[in-house]
Amino acid sequence: MKGSVPSPIYKKMASARPLAFADVLGMVKSGVPGGKIVAYMKATRAPYSFTSAQIQTLQQAGADSTLINYVGRGAGDFLIDAQNAVAQEQMVQSAKIDRSYWNNPYFMDPGFMGDVPFEFGWPGVW
Repeated sequence: MKGSVPSPIYKKMASARPLAFADVLGMVKSGVPGGKIVAYMKATRAPYSFTSAQIQTLQQAGADSTLINYVGRGAGDFLIDAQNAVAQEQMVQSAKIDRSYWNNPYFMDPGFMGDVPFEFGWPGVW
């Protein structure tokens, strides 16, 4: 029946286990909507790290954009490889700048306007 989950995958899902690539591909080939697959993948709270070749295989099997975007984003969030190393480094640097800005007490004071008079932190020599 089109749109139904194959029996072995259904058993895995009934016990709330994370899906392997073969499971996702099997559901795509059997016509399960991408939104339903993504909903289950989010519910497992497992990091899904599909390679770009696997994502391309899903596209060729007919996966919709909801599923492709979710597994593609997951690869960017959880993998550091040659493909996304630059983007990963940019995210890390951006997070460091944000933390240093918002953890500074001068910026937390709504009455303070202007440049920081000195760097906040423990003295260098005690």
